[in-house]
Amino acid sequence: MGEQNNAIVGHVYKWTSFLTFGFFLYSVQKSKATKRYFVYLFSICAVIGIFSQSRLKHYWLENDPWLAFSLMSAIIIASMVYFIQLLKARDGYPYITTGIFLVSGSFLISSAVNGTYVGVDLEVWFFRESINRVVLIIMYVMFLLESYLYFKESDVIKLQRLQQ
Repeated sequence: MGEQNNAIVGHVYKWTSFLTFGFFLYSVQKSKATKRYFVYLFSICAVIGIFSQSRLKHYWLENDPWLAFSLMSAIIIASMVYFIQLLKARDGYPYITTGIFLVSGSFLISSAVNGTYVGVDLEVWFFRESINRVVLIIMYVMFLLESYLYFKESDVIKLQRLQQ
C-alpha cells in the first residue's frame, strides 16, 4: 500500500496484553465459578476481536480501535472482579491488579481516540502518548512494589522458621 506504519506492533501488543493479563487474572482465581466466568468472558471478547480483525482487508497494515475495545474491556472487567475479591480476602496481588486495571484503561482510551487525531497538532498527540506512558510507568512501579513486598515477606517468614 506504499505507507509505513506500526499496525503490526499494535496488533501484537493488544493480543499479548490480552493473553498475559488474562492468564494472570485467571490463574489467581480460587473459585471454579469465577474461573468459568472468566473463560466465558475472555472467549467472547476474543471472538469479538477476531471478527473485528476479519473485516479488515489488510489485517497487518491497518489499526483497529475495536480490537483494543473488545480485548481490554475483558481485562478491565476481570481486574475489577479480582480487585473486589482482594478487598474482601486481603490475600493476593492488589498492586499488580491495580496496575493492570490502570494500563488497560489507559490503553483502551488511547486506542479508542487514535483515529480522531488526524490533522491535530503533534504536541497534542505527544501529550496523549506521554500520559499513556506515565500510567505504564505507574504499573511497573506497582509491580516492583508488589514483588518487593512479596519477597520481603518471604524473607521474614524464613527468618522466623530459622529462629524456631
